[in-house]
Amino acid sequence: MKLYLANGLFGIADRNFNDTLAAKIREEIPELEVYLPQENVVVNDKKASATSTQIADADTEHLLSSDILVAVLDGVEIDSGVAAEIGVFSTTGRPILGLYTDVRQLGNDNAKKVLTLVDDITENQFQYRNLYVIGLIKKTNGGIFSTVDDLVAALKKKTDELKKSVEKEVAPNDKLSIELAASTRNGVPDNLLPTSNKKNVCNKRRKWYERIILAFSKCRFDLYAR
Repeated sequence: MKLYLANGLFGIADRNFNDTLAAKIREEIPELEVYLPQENVVVNDKKASATSTQIADADTEHLLSSDILVAVLDGVEIDSGVAAEIGVFSTTGRPILGLYTDVRQLGNDNAKKVLTLVDDITENQFQYRNLYVIGLIKKTNGGIFSTVDDLVAALKKKTDELKKSVEKEVAPNDKLSIELAASTRNGVPDNLLPTSNKKNVCNKRRKWYERIILAFSKCRFDLYAR
């Protein structure tokens, strides 16, 4: 399974936070392959040269091949690149999980703070997020979380849901089938092929692998369509 991590990537604060968040997700949920755009030096090394279409093609390919999108929503406004990635990914129907840590969202249970808005709207102490973008996130059966710990907990839940759905689709007692279905996207990974006599894997066995992969693909489609 694959996760795309979207955030601004130009300032040192964003880049350091992205590295920290990606490292935590990789440590807590090792079965998730994390794609972090700033690590793709082919198109995102700003000392080199990459055209706008090259960047769009490279990141969109990873975006559309991902199972989950994590989008950081902090900043004066939602980063324009992140907003675009949310828009593209929302068309897949797959879950988007937003991380919004701004402390100005706190105090919504403080009656005095809320009522101040009634008397004078210019005293607004909360931060506005674009409602169209927020709506796209909510429509994917994802969620918005205010702490990294809450985000990681939600990611674990989504990963478990996908695993369980895969296990229902393949033979329940066939461990190899489950591992293949849960980790294969474009082909059978070499590390999961039978270790003995690999050169003599027959066509029948290969077709069996293909049926497992197709079952997983159908399972993912059904899960996201719910």
